[in-house]
Amino acid sequence: MSVTAATRVLLVEGEEDKRVLPWLIEKAGVPWGPKDAPVVKIVPYDGVENLLCAGEIETHLKTSGLSALGVIVDADHDVAARWQSISARISAHYTNVPAQMPASGLILKRQTGPAFGAWIMPDNCNRGMLETFLLFLRPNENLALHALSASVIDQAKQAGASFSQQHRDKAQIHSWLAWQDPPGAQMHNAIMQGMLNGASPNAAAFVNWFCSLYGLSKAEKQG
Repeated sequence: MSVTAATRVLLVEGEEDKRVLPWLIEKAGVPWGPKDAPVVKIVPYDGVENLLCAGEIETHLKTSGLSALGVIVDADHDVAARWQSISARISAHYTNVPAQMPASGLILKRQTGPAFGAWIMPDNCNRGMLETFLLFLRPNENLALHALSASVIDQAKQAGASFSQQHRDKAQIHSWLAWQDPPGAQMHNAIMQGMLNGASPNAAAFVNWFCSLYGLSKAEKQG
């Protein structure tokens, strides 16, 4: 029997992730499927604290028929702390939990029960968030514009802009999108319209992790 969408589940921090990730995977060459039967069911949470609270991931791992459960969260300012929060949720369910988050993303398997995977945005190693990851998907045709978007954000902060330093990358990606045609696209639309390149080599490690976790074969990627 083939694996169905109901057996593949991905937990994310919020609605933004739920909108962005299907387009990212689709543009990377993996068919997402129709809205009522996607290749992976995405479950958004109202913030990382709710996703990583005691019992939440553990409850999903006990779901009957589940073949793979994934978790994607932002590192924000501390990758190690985020990893500790994840490992605390799964240590009772898997015997081979590593001490540190693998740079290539986490995938754990056991003889019975679902595989478990985790990815900490942007790259499992550095501070940042989904928006940090998306900054690396900008086309390279105009690198001067990339540099200008960073400079403008820093100038705005010095002039009294109220965004927190933790959200600098969020401010930068939206600034850069405001200069595109049409201006101000939402991030998922920016991927859909090709402003952000889901097939970029900078997305390859994430896409490989995603496909490995959910058992997506090369044939499935090619449709």
